[in-house]
Amino acid sequence: MNETDIKPPKSVSFWFSIRVAVAFVGFLGMVAHYSQKISIGIALVCMVNHSAIEQPKTSIAMPLTQADIDCPRLDNTAPIEGPYPWTKNIQGIVLGGYFWGYLITEIPGGYWAARYGARLIFGGAMILAGIFSIAIPWGASLHWGVVWFLRLVVGFAHGIIWPCMAAIMSRWAPPNERGKLIGFMNAGAQIGNVITLSIGGLMCSWSFVGGWPLIFYSTGILGLIWGIFWIFFYTDSPSDQRCISNQEKNYILDSTQEQSSHHDQNEFQAPWKQILTSPVCWALFIIHTCNNWGTYTFLTSIPKYMSEVLKFDIKSNGVLSSLPYLMFWLNINISGAVADRLIQKETLTTTQTRKLFNVLGNLIPAIFVIGLAFMTCKIKYVAVVLLTIGVTFTGCCYGGGFLLTANDIAPSYAGIIFGISNTFATLPGIISPYVVGALTGEDPNNWRYVFFICAAIYIIGMVVFLFIGSGEVQPWAQKRPTKPEEIPLSGNLLPAIFVIGLAFMTCKIKYVAVVLLTIGVTFTGCCYGGGFLLTANDIAPPYAGIIFGISNTFATLPGIISPYVVGALTGKDPNNWRYVFFICAAIYIIGMVVFLFIGSGEVQPWAQKRPTKPEEIPLSEPTGILITKE
Repeated sequence: MNETDIKPPKSVSFWFSIRVAVAFVGFLGMVAHYSQKISIGIALVCMVNHSAIEQPKTSIAMPLTQADIDCPRLDNTAPIEGPYPWTKNIQGIVLGGYFWGYLITEIPGGYWAARYGARLIFGGAMILAGIFSIAIPWGASLHWGVVWFLRLVVGFAHGIIWPCMAAIMSRWAPPNERGKLIGFMNAGAQIGNVITLSIGGLMCSWSFVGGWPLIFYSTGILGLIWGIFWIFFYTDSPSDQRCISNQEKNYILDSTQEQSSHHDQNEFQAPWKQILTSPVCWALFIIHTCNNWGTYTFLTSIPKYMSEVLKFDIKSNGVLSSLPYLMFWLNINISGAVADRLIQKETLTTTQTRKLFNVLGNLIPAIFVIGLAFMTCKIKYVAVVLLTIGVTFTGCCYGGGFLLTANDIAPSYAGIIFGISNTFATLPGIISPYVVGALTGEDPNNWRYVFFICAAIYIIGMVVFLFIGSGEVQPWAQKRPTKPEEIPLSGNLLPAIFVIGLAFMTCKIKYVAVVLLTIGVTFTGCCYGGGFLLTANDIAPPYAGIIFGISNTFATLPGIISPYVVGALTGKDPNNWRYVFFICAAIYIIGMVVFLFIGSGEVQPWAQKRPTKPEEIPLSEPTGILITKE
């Protein structure tokens, strides 16, 4: 049966239904989520003492830039000066702290949402993030490193939310209503941006409790209230919802189970190898990552661009920074409805629809981002228009494009696939602030290079999905695997990520380096507690000692080679430690990939029957007589 053949009975309403109520409460959750996520971007503009960090180290006065001459600030539009003399590099590190935490819980989030349900996971995450958001002003009074850690925890909590969204909609969204329901719920993210950017700019100018701390207090309390309400309202299945009608319950269950039989079991026995070797999944991972480069660049840096380049004051900055996201929200809802209509009327297939909306959501933003590279403060309102149009069309990807692809290609594993995809797509959130800070720290004119890079990455993602992407259910997602597959992600991939982070640390942020090192080494323990260290006993219990002895012989070689490599690389230039970490991360990944493709935890056939006589190897025969096997 084609997914579009499942029509709601006439007695099943759409607008006054429980599934729409779930989407609406989820929408409010995304408002709270993104209010907390974006809060640091607008708050930093008024937390930092710009005069202190821009003063020259010598007594020689710095000449005015061309921008200062062309667009002088009026006395009543002078930037608000905060108490903290944090350099642009420190600001970039603080912005990136959130995404380090966000990165950790993406893949586990999909698994947890399936095993324990999104009710407690999503609600608990928002409560935790709310508490730590409220603590940020206190942390800032101690040290910027404390703010980094608090944002890390907020990101850790938030990392599970998008996988939860995919899991929620796999249970509550019929396929022919997927665009409208998922698009509407996810559009709450943009309303969160709008509210925080616009009201946050006003809060900065208030004198009550210092102004900018109100941004964190309000977004934290909002998350706390919503998390408690969600736990009492939501159920993990329509079958458990007390207020739903029988007609709606049967309609949802029939339409979602058509694509996803044994859903709960499947989540725990996901075909990892098929997922990670599927070109369709990699098309999703790539376009998601490329599109997020633009999204995160603007999400974290629009207030800085408005202030540094376009010379807007903080009140105008907040309102104008929020305008693109208001239009983004509107377009997500329109795109979702149009995409559903195209599929229902069979004007386009699901694959063609996803590709069309991905082109609209990447190509048009790329064109307008290139236009931004040539804007100046003399035509700042033209820049706002270009920025608004570019960000608006990105909404096509959210309402009818790649953001629905995980549910299209593998409904049973949507949470896990989206968790993997969003793990890769979080990397731009870590890297982008560093790139923006490095390029624009000395010369604001270098913002044009930020936009050129952004446009190029948009195009790469679009082209990849255009050629190998799909919106059809994949064959490996239709049948339940006989045995669960395991993947050594935690003990290799996560240490590799944090080791790469170490490559960019300096003595100025030594405590951040200690945190990264600690987290990386900590996750290595996953291999010892549940990974390869148990494999010898898994695959050949009678011969576990022999196998592990051979394995550990090879594994001892790095202990001999590694000190020589480190000495050779760092002996003359300590800056070469970064190459040590890059090599380390690459070797972690190689080991993980090899085990992923050819490793096993099942008893091998040759290990199931004990030979009639033991075999011996002539390691030390003093007489020279070899003992042969029979």
